[in-house]
Parts: sequence; C-alpha cells; structure tokens
Amino acid sequence: MAFRFELRASLGRAYRRIRGSDLTPLRFALSLAVGLWVGCLPLYGVHFFLCALLTLPLRLNFLVAYAAAHISIPPTVPFLWFAALQLGSLVLSGGWLALSWSEFTLARAGQLGGMLLLGSLLLGAILGGVGGVLAYVVARSAGARASTVSAATQVERAVLRTAERYARAPRSARYYVRLKLLLDPLAEQLAAVFRSFLPDASRDLVIVDAGTGRGQYALFLHELGVVGTSWGFDHDAEKVALAQAAAGGLDAHFAAGDLRHAPYPPCDVVLFLDVLHYLSASEQALVLERAALALRDNGHVLVRETDDGAGFGARLALWFERVGRSFGINRGERLELVSTRRLEDNLQRAGFIVLSADRTGTLDNVLVVARKRSPDERPMLGE
Repeated sequence: MAFRFELRASLGRAYRRIRGSDLTPLRFALSLAVGLWVGCLPLYGVHFFLCALLTLPLRLNFLVAYAAAHISIPPTVPFLWFAALQLGSLVLSGGWLALSWSEFTLARAGQLGGMLLLGSLLLGAILGGVGGVLAYVVARSAGARASTVSAATQVERAVLRTAERYARAPRSARYYVRLKLLLDPLAEQLAAVFRSFLPDASRDLVIVDAGTGRGQYALFLHELGVVGTSWGFDHDAEKVALAQAAAGGLDAHFAAGDLRHAPYPPCDVVLFLDVLHYLSASEQALVLERAALALRDNGHVLVRETDDGAGFGARLALWFERVGRSFGINRGERLELVSTRRLEDNLQRAGFIVLSADRTGTLDNVLVVARKRSPDERPMLGE
C-alpha cells in the first residue's frame, strides 16, 4: 500500500514537471515557440529530449512544446529544408541558393549541411517568434473574453505589472527582476500561500520583507492585491534605491538596513526569501525570534531556502550563489545552507507552528510557512 502511494506521488510530481506551471497565455506562447524552434532543427530523433531540456528548467509546458515540434512531419520537411537552405545561403554567401540535382554532390555535402543547420536555427527562430506572438495574442484574447480569470493568469499579470515598475532601472536590474519573477516558482508559491493560509488578506495587510533586495516580491504582492503596506530593508543600498524607485504610488517603504539589527515594525507577515543562508546558524535563529516579536496575533512568517543536503539541486543552488557573489549580484558575508528539518526546528523554538513546507523547482528550494503560536497554545513536543 505504501509502495502504491509513493508511486502515485512520484508519478504526480513527474507529471507536474512535464506540464510546467499552470498554462497562462505567456507560458503557452513560450512553450509553443520553443517547440517550433526545436521542430525546425534537422536533428530528428532527439526533438523529444531537446524539448525536455529546454522546457523543464524554465517551467514551460513540455507537452505543448513537443506537439509544436511535430511541425517537421514528413509532408512539411521538404519545405522546411528548402527554406532553411535558402536562409543559410543568404547569410553565408549573400545570395539565394540555386538548387539543382547537380548541386547535391559528396564534395558539397559539408557545405550544404552547414547551410541547412544555420538556416534551420534561423528559420526556427522566425517561426517560433511569429508563432509565439500569434499564440499569445489569441490566448490573451480568449482569456479576456472569459467570464473568470484563472489564478495562474492573475499571477502572471501581477508579475508583468511588477516587472514594468522597473522599466527605468538599469538594464541588468530590469532583466534580473523580470527573469526572476517569470522563471522562479516563488511568485506562484506566494500567491498560493496567501490564498490558502491568508484567505482574508486584504489591502490592509502589513508585511515586512527582510532582506528585500530589489523589492520585487513585496511589490508583486501589492500588484496581486493582497498587501496594503509593506516595509523592506536590505544591506545593499543600491538595490534598496531600485526598490524605492519602483514603488511609486504604493504604500511601500524600503530602507538600507541589516536584517539582524534593523527594526521590524508591527506586521501580519514577515518574509525571509532566499536570505537566511547569508547568516550564521545563531544569527538565523535570532532573526526568526525578532520576527516573532514583531508579528501580530496569528501572524505568519514565510521562509524560502535551499534544502541543504537534498541532492544535486542544492549543490547547483550553492554554485549559483557563489557565481552571484563573484559578479556582485549578491553580497552576503557567508553562505550557510540549512536542512528543512533544522529550519522547522528553529521556527518552532522561535514560537511558530509550521504549517507547510512546499518544495518546488530544480534547486531544491523549499518555502516554509509558519504561524505565530498564540499564548494559549502549547509548544511542540521537543521544544
């Protein structure tokens, strides 16, 4: 019985990975574009694996992409090859290729193969771009006509509105915020948490984003309509300035400060998103205690961290962190990952009841949700 349960759970996780995130107009369009690009490549037999390689890390829909890759079915292959050869010839020689049977000689096989490969890359980009744009327009129009908007579409629209707030930021910051919000599952996780554990969340909700960075997640929650006031602080003054500039028109306040020492105003939710691993073990416990003191009754804390020792994903996340530090993207003093079990123990000792621990993505990141324990609730066994 246990084996059947584990098998069902494993199959469910595999299906969710193949499906990617919930299909929104943008994700549908991107999945279709990837599939069309792959389908134009003359690499028959590996289209399946190429689609998986490109869609799974980006949380796109593998099924849509692989279906679109079937553009290269036998009746269409001659037309695709002809167009690809012409594009390749135009780029390499500056003119169209005059095709005749005499051209297909062994001596020219290598040259024609190079033209075909280059032209296929270009043709795939053109068809993928055009097809993706058309798919997005059609899907967006269909969604606009629908009587209700799905939760996934609401999240996507909030993400895009948040990204637009950084339109005047330096290019590197604009790209970072947009890609972070679109590719990282954290935005969808946060939206789900506010729906599940804070169903009565309103414009009056007050949050503290400790270690806010560029402030994109606090502003995303504003755009999602579940936050009234937000306070964020980060030790990197440059990132804080970007956050405050992007917060125009919102009751959002950002300041330079160390989450170990900065004041935590009274609030309903405290966010620690990808930040605790920059602190020592004792400092991590300290800031969780400070969060508990700032939270009102029934307040919640949300902690997103990489699960240390979970496997390849944790090692990959650690490598990304080191690369980010070397390029100045992240400026933490140290890197000290903890296991999810240890994090939950720290939360319980700080006065919280752990409600959920949701693992999503390829980097073994876990979003832990905990509620402040009320005075009449007993501590968990072992605290």
